Amino acid sequence: MKNTFRKNKDNDTKKIIVIAEHLQDKIRTITWELMNFAFRLSEITGNRIVTVLPWEMDGQTESSCNSMVQDIMGNAPVDMDIICLSISGASHPDSLAIKESIATLLEEVKPSFVIAGHTSQGLDIAPGLAAKIGGIALTGVTRLIIEDEQPAFVQPLFKGRVNGVTALEKGAESPVVITIQPGVFSREKDKQSKSRCTVITKKMDMESLSKKKKTVKYAELLHISGKKSRLDGAKVIIAAGRGIGSPDNIEDVKELAECFPESAVAGSRPLIDMGWMTYEQQVGITGAVVEPELYMAVGISGSSQHIAGMKDAGFIVSVNKDPNAAIFNVSDICIVEDGLEFVRCLRSLFA
Repeated sequence: MKNTFRKNKDNDTKKIIVIAEHLQDKIRTITWELMNFAFRLSEITGNRIVTVLPWEMDGQTESSCNSMVQDIMGNAPVDMDIICLSISGASHPDSLAIKESIATLLEEVKPSFVIAGHTSQGLDIAPGLAAKIGGIALTGVTRLIIEDEQPAFVQPLFKGRVNGVTALEKGAESPVVITIQPGVFSREKDKQSKSRCTVITKKMDMESLSKKKKTVKYAELLHISGKKSRLDGAKVIIAAGRGIGSPDNIEDVKELAECFPESAVAGSRPLIDMGWMTYEQQVGITGAVVEPELYMAVGISGSSQHIAGMKDAGFIVSVNKDPNAAIFNVSDICIVEDGLEFVRCLRSLFA
C-alpha cells in the first residue's frame, strides 16, 4: 500500500523539528530516538535539525531546564539548534499550551518535518498540531527508506498485517508531522560529543496564545508503583494475550514459566487493561521493553505497540490460531495452534 505527496525543494531554508519529551525534569529515552531519526532524515533531505524543548515555566525551575538542555546537547547526533520554549501559565504538561506554542513557533521556523514520539505525550500533541498548521500527519512510523532519491515512511496497518509506504515528491509546501514508534530508531552513540549546538530561548504566554475555553482539566499525575519488575533481567519470558481465553488460564502460563530458570510471566496491554495481570507485567510501548534470550508469545496477535517492546529478544516463539497474526512477522518459530492447548501440552512434557 503506497501513498505519495509532494514536498518543497528549498531544503536549505527548511528545518526538521524534533519535539523533545521529558517527565519530572528528565529527558525521556524516546527523545534520543527521535533525534536519530531526524539525523537519518536530514542526510536525505539536507534539512537542519532543530530540537524544541517545551518547558512549563510555572512548574519547573530554570536550573532543571538548563540541565535538560545540557542532556540534549550531550546526546545530539549532529550539529543542531535547540529551542528552549518557555511557556508561562502552565504548571504541568499541558497539551493545549504546547500545541499552541509550537504552532506559533512554526510560523517563524517554517519546517519541512515535525518529529514526535508515538507515545502518550506525542499523540496528545502531534495530530492536533498537524491540523493546526495545515500539515500532513503520519503516525506510528517504523522505517525510513529512500524512493526516487526522496524519503519514504513505512507504517504498519491493519494491526501490523501489512505495511503502508508514504513517499515524498518535490513541490508542495505542507509540513509533515510524524510520530515514531519507540524502540525502532536506536541512538547513534558514536556521534555523541562531536556536535555543536546553538541554544535559543523563546518565551510564550499561554494566556495570549488562545482565547478558546479549555475543554480538558488537569487533575493529577499518578505514579506507578516503583517496585522492580520481574521482567527486568529475565532470560525467558512467557507472554500471554487474549487468546488464552480467561484470567483463570493464566495459572497454566505461570506453571509453564516455572519450568524454565530465570523466567517471568508477561502480558499484552489488553490483559493488563482488563485487570488479568499487573502493569509491571505489561510488554510494549506503554509497558516494558524486554530483550530475553527466549520470548514465547501465547495468544498474542501482535500489535505494533507490543512488537516494539519485544522484537529484540534473542529467540521468539509465537503461538496463535490465526495464521496471519502480525506477531509471526517477527518470530523465529510460528505455531498455528490454540494458545492454551499448546501451553498445557508443552507443560506436560516437563512433568
